[in-house]
Amino acid sequence: MFFYPSKQLFHNPGKFKLEPETISFRSQDGTRLFGWFFKSRTKESKAVVLQFHGNGENMSSHYLSLVWLISEGYDVFTFDYREYGLSEGEADLEGAVSDSVAAIEWVSKHPSTKDKNIVLFGQSIGGALALNALESFKGKEKIAALVIDSSFLSFREIARHFLSSRVITWPFQPLVILLIPGKFHGLDALRNRGPIPLLVIHGTKDKIVPLRFGQHIYQAATEPKELWLIENGEHIDSMTRHKGFYREKLVKYLDRLFGVEK
Repeated sequence: MFFYPSKQLFHNPGKFKLEPETISFRSQDGTRLFGWFFKSRTKESKAVVLQFHGNGENMSSHYLSLVWLISEGYDVFTFDYREYGLSEGEADLEGAVSDSVAAIEWVSKHPSTKDKNIVLFGQSIGGALALNALESFKGKEKIAALVIDSSFLSFREIARHFLSSRVITWPFQPLVILLIPGKFHGLDALRNRGPIPLLVIHGTKDKIVPLRFGQHIYQAATEPKELWLIENGEHIDSMTRHKGFYREKLVKYLDRLFGVEK
């Protein structure tokens, strides 16, 4: 229901004159994971943006939605959950959360990024994984911002939504409680994140994760928080189909956080 991994290379960075550093690191249970680190094109980066991508394909089809930030003074680190791309293991919910915690730990400890501000940017299922990982991460003071795009709080709730939307799967809704642990819920992370600024982005026409799920995240969160409703926006398309306006708006938002607003 949640994971649709692929081993295919969808968009080779070299095709776009990009040369990321390929990173190999271990998940909390030892599973070997892979990521790409794109260094800022400016002399010194303002922060490192850690991307938690969606549930289909792999990082080679998702990085393009955020890699443009390297021209705006930001490093970008994207990675694959287990079974995606070159990452080892078999995809499952508990493993993906562990992988997400390991990615934050890599960014917070690696010599090239450990002293930089960290922005967690979760897209679709990646937003829910980022929230669960944040709750488990011990160094919350290193997180400078949290961006949740087209996502949801509870894996059980989104599973019920998918099952109820189809006649053939409607009778299976009660199984959600048995198959999906209740601990995978982002509410505690929202309320325990302290002063970390939260930005929620959601399209008003999102048919994959309907708008109400993004509104729930925003309503459940403590301040500081901000909500961007993408008029006529669909699933995670604010930085692609609507990029002309929202890319500039995102840079201004981040620059303001880091005191470098133009």
